[in-house]
Amino acid sequence: MELLVRKIQTDVQLLQDKINSEKTSISNAEQMPFPVEEEVSSPVDISPRLIFYFITLFISFAFFNIPIIGTLIGVLGIIFSIVMLADSFMVSSDDSLARSKQKDFLKSQFKNNVMEYEQALKYAEFCKSDLPSQIADYNNSVSYLQEAEKNLQQVYAVNIIPNKYRTIYVAYYLYDYISSCRETDVDRVLQTMLLEQIIAKLDKIIAQQEEIILNQRMKLAKQDYLIAQSKQQHTEQMKILYGLEKNQQIQNDYLSMTEANTRITNYFVTADYINKYL
Repeated sequence: MELLVRKIQTDVQLLQDKINSEKTSISNAEQMPFPVEEEVSSPVDISPRLIFYFITLFISFAFFNIPIIGTLIGVLGIIFSIVMLADSFMVSSDDSLARSKQKDFLKSQFKNNVMEYEQALKYAEFCKSDLPSQIADYNNSVSYLQEAEKNLQQVYAVNIIPNKYRTIYVAYYLYDYISSCRETDVDRVLQTMLLEQIIAKLDKIIAQQEEIILNQRMKLAKQDYLIAQSKQQHTEQMKILYGLEKNQQIQNDYLSMTEANTRITNYFVTADYINKYL
């Protein structure tokens, strides 16, 4: 029962996470604006440079009217103006090429954004149609969990296991200990436990064994001979009971354990939803 409760709890949590995820996807899609294509950056304005360098060029020609020094200055001015004009046209050409690449990139980015937007809307529509089913599964799983927890508490209500030891770790420890040896005294087994030390070691083992143990319990519950031999088992149990000490409390505990086992066996047989977790 501890293993079954654990598995249903996991299922409930997974369903809750999926419901929250789908609700978030729906909310995000509803708030998502349609993508806007970004504009290409403005071109570099080289006109002020061109004006300055042309003026410099014309002034340089004017220096040729001055002998020797004027000619030298004019030549240097012309060279400078031509070089800077060529550089300005190169800057303009590079800027034009960069803007062309930027335009292609922005178009591609916009196309991808639109695709993501449409996919988000499509997934949101799927979530809207899927959400009621997920909520129904979640509500059913919560009901199953409540029923399993109730049965688990009824098992513990026999009051053989002290409150401190009513955990899945102790349940597995007892199961493994008693199923692998002839010891049947629960009190003696519990005395061998160092609870704080074994918990860390059992998580992985329980995860590996829970399917096997639950399937074994289901098969045991479904076997026809279990019902066919119930009278014989009851007779054998009564023989054991009468063989116990003349202690009414011990006899009552044994009867309670027998009744609890029968009740849980019937629960595994009749609760069809258990198959979902096995």
